[in-house]
Amino acid sequence: MGTKYLIAFKRKEVWACVNATSDEKPITEIPSDATEQFFGTLNDLSELELNRFQAGCVIYNSNKTLAFDHAKFKELIPSERSDEEVALELVHYNRLDAYPSIGDQLDSLYKAGSFDAEMTAKIKAVKDKFPK
Repeated sequence: MGTKYLIAFKRKEVWACVNATSDEKPITEIPSDATEQFFGTLNDLSELELNRFQAGCVIYNSNKTLAFDHAKFKELIPSERSDEEVALELVHYNRLDAYPSIGDQLDSLYKAGSFDAEMTAKIKAVKDKFPK
């Protein structure tokens, strides 16, 4: 059984999390618009739960503690998969944790002028409607 270290953060009234080190440092960037955050651990995770961690199985309690929904994990990730399937899925989840947020990626593309005129106009309209 193992331990998963996380930093939970609240964004637009919804809790989410990023992986962290045991000394409470995020492994990936926490979105800049996060309003609250706290460090938490999930203990007694199986090797399968650690290797194929699902953030959607984390339960955020009002007293700023975390729990793991083992039953939901079993529904999402059946253990009868080939080693190749497991390895590929692990790469997928590692990449998800390492990539910048979609919002940051889109903002970068917008600033670089990499969108067509129609998409640029749509994004500009949102930025104008909700200025910083």
